[in-house]
Amino acid sequence: MDGTPDIFATLDTSLLEIFQRGQLVDHLRNLPPEEQARRLQELSRALRDNQPHTFDSITTTEVKYFYFIWLWKIPLLVVNFTQIWRDMTVANVLDFTFDTITKVIMFTLRVVRFTVFMVTSFIYFHRIIRIFFVFCDVMTFSNHFMRDAFTYIFQNSLEMLKRHEIIMKNDGNVLYFLQYTNSTEMSSFNVLHAAIYNTLSATLVTTCMNKDGKVSCRLDTDSLIFKLSDVITTHYPSLNSSTGSILLKILTILLYMTYAIIGDIICINIWFFCMYNFLDRAVKYKQMFINLRGIIWKSLVRYLI
Repeated sequence: MDGTPDIFATLDTSLLEIFQRGQLVDHLRNLPPEEQARRLQELSRALRDNQPHTFDSITTTEVKYFYFIWLWKIPLLVVNFTQIWRDMTVANVLDFTFDTITKVIMFTLRVVRFTVFMVTSFIYFHRIIRIFFVFCDVMTFSNHFMRDAFTYIFQNSLEMLKRHEIIMKNDGNVLYFLQYTNSTEMSSFNVLHAAIYNTLSATLVTTCMNKDGKVSCRLDTDSLIFKLSDVITTHYPSLNSSTGSILLKILTILLYMTYAIIGDIICINIWFFCMYNFLDRAVKYKQMFINLRGIIWKSLVRYLI
């Protein structure tokens, strides 16, 4: 018996199948591209219907309902109505509907989770974030430059100002509505929406007065961003109209934020430069401090001990 191993016995593909594939390639090579695509789709569909669905034989074929062809270097959209009509069965329509509903629900949940995460992270790391933007307050002569910008953007929102007055009447509690309504009557989405809206409303920079239990607030317009807006409208009065107000806000916000952030970056670089030079000089005197410590230890401490 010949001891030479039969290499063809271990092949996954038989020689007959290789020859058949070669003939198929030669046959398809002489057809136009559209006909090649149609023949390949029919062949893949026939193989998929006739072969058993095992892990070794399952193949994924991309079915294109829409594709482009080039006609005199001009792209033309082709709609495969035959394939659409063939696949438009009750089972496929139900699967497509359930898949769409599932994707919409999952996308909504991701958006809600991301929103909650961002709001929670901002509240938790608020003090750390404020450290990096402390020079922005110095550059804009403000206690909180972001609140000034937010107040400028929503200066015409009377609803937010009224909500701000209600929050100030309840000692700044953004969840005041839970005291007057039953928490079981409100859904989680409504509670989250009301909490976010109240938090944004409480961010407005205002001056409030409490007279006989009635709180009245007015926006504090004595800030740099409002002064900058007044300067722009002085030189460009057309931006003060109803049509140019949006452009005025965008231009003012861009100039204000650019000035604040660039100033913050410059100040942080100056601070790091000063700290680097201070530490560099301190390292140079390291040996002097070590020797001074040794002298004090030998002359005073050891003598007293």
